[in-house]
Amino acid sequence: MKKIEHAASILSDGMASIHEAMSDMADSHIDNEELIRWMFSRVGAKGEGQSK
Repeated sequence: MKKIEHAASILSDGMASIHEAMSDMADSHIDNEELIRWMFSRVGAKGEGQSK
């Protein structure tokens, strides 16, 4: 039963996060634009394509 409760909690948190994000997008306002850009950017493995 604890696994189901834990899964339901994760699902609930995820749905709340999606709702908040969609509300921000509907208002054409995103508070954490840099954070969102970072979260959805491609992250390569260490030493892979990251030459400087």
